[in-house]
Amino acid sequence: MPPTDPAQQPPEQRSGGDTNRSEDSGIFSLLSRSLVWLEEALLVSLFLTLLGLGLTQIIMRNLLDSVPPDIETILRALVLWIAMMGAAVAARRRRHIVVDLLGHYLKQRARKFIGVIANTFTAAICLLLTFAGLKMLQLELSFDPVAMFGPIPRWVVQIPMPLAFAVMTSQFLVHALEDLYHFFKPATANSGEGKP
Repeated sequence: MPPTDPAQQPPEQRSGGDTNRSEDSGIFSLLSRSLVWLEEALLVSLFLTLLGLGLTQIIMRNLLDSVPPDIETILRALVLWIAMMGAAVAARRRRHIVVDLLGHYLKQRARKFIGVIANTFTAAICLLLTFAGLKMLQLELSFDPVAMFGPIPRWVVQIPMPLAFAVMTSQFLVHALEDLYHFFKPATANSGEGKP
């Protein structure tokens, strides 16, 4: 008679539930990964540029006793880009700041329902901020499209705000859809409910 205790079952049988859950959520994983490569490639490129310019600034200050003033301006713009894209990555990985007052007291399915509401609301806020960022960018271009922030056009410095909020909108919508899917699939998504 096969053992009924999960601890006595072979690893491949014990992991069967995890495999099923992985297959069920595959479509959402694929949707979530569709922007990952471009997002992380951009973030890495920005960070390497920031690091290279920072080292160049230090070397030139120590060896030549002078630094082009444009480097400092470019570094400030890169910090804004990295901060906004880093926020998008945190949203994708669900590592953003969360005020969770009820999560510890609710069952798994109830937490998924709360997650649907919270992620949908957050996506709506990010969408509004995306439109606000686009409006600000449009005003900047209409007033003075050639205005410069050091060597950089000023509108280029403002691009990361609507871009990052647009990415975060899509990420929170994916999270909401994933939570909604698992809310209606309690048998597979919440098979571990009640276990220590």
